[in-house]
Amino acid sequence: MRRGAALASLVIGLLVCGRGASGAHKNAAPSRPADAVTLFDVSFSKPEQTTGQTVKVVTPGTEQKFPSKTPSNVFMGHPRVVAELCGLDKQPVRLSVATGERGIEGLEFLLDQRYGQYHVELDLCIAKIDPPPLPAQTMQVAVFLDIAEAYALGFESSGDVVMIDPNLHPETREKPRPLAKFELGKPMHLVFDVDMEKQTWRIQKDGKVLLDAALQADIPRAVRVIVRGNPTTTAAFDNFLVWAQHDRTQGGTAPQAPITGPETYPEN
Repeated sequence: MRRGAALASLVIGLLVCGRGASGAHKNAAPSRPADAVTLFDVSFSKPEQTTGQTVKVVTPGTEQKFPSKTPSNVFMGHPRVVAELCGLDKQPVRLSVATGERGIEGLEFLLDQRYGQYHVELDLCIAKIDPPPLPAQTMQVAVFLDIAEAYALGFESSGDVVMIDPNLHPETREKPRPLAKFELGKPMHLVFDVDMEKQTWRIQKDGKVLLDAALQADIPRAVRVIVRGNPTTTAAFDNFLVWAQHDRTQGGTAPQAPITGPETYPEN
């Protein structure tokens, strides 16, 4: 009996270990709150997007409708949907300085401004990042949280993951603060949680908390993902998700009239 029990325990242990290895992905999203409202769920896949084509965005000059599977605006350049790049193999979008405008290429996602809390996540991989042409462009790949000042998580050719806090830590505008390291060609799962009511923000990379700090913010305007600087700098991202909670208009705590359907850039 004792031997049988030991064998059974061994089998169960192996099964559990096997399940841990191939079951829950290390990049799995945190549990979604029951009252969360989806703003964006963008995978750059069909039918919204086509491989080999420039990313389709909301028709310029119209209002963004939520939930959305489409980015709001091209923020400079010509971001392109590709079959795979940099370890992301399910039709990500490529951002490249070489196809940008004035050394910048990116996408912008306008937010419904009525909420008190925002959760943002995406898969990002940096394929190439060479030294910047200008000292002010050390952060050549970045995820910006425009709330209303441009907070950011950035990536430098040194391999540093850095942050910019323009209000509480204005010195980071000129010299972004290092938080961690990253590897070229290795996808990262990034998660941002911004609480406009408690005035805090939290950043995670592959499940590890990089920052949990206070902020000073009042207008949740948009999220931008960009590359800039050296013409060789190239990145890809996919699975862009935003959900929000706590409609502040219901309790009369919103700082201003909300923009429930943000207007995209008009056509030139």
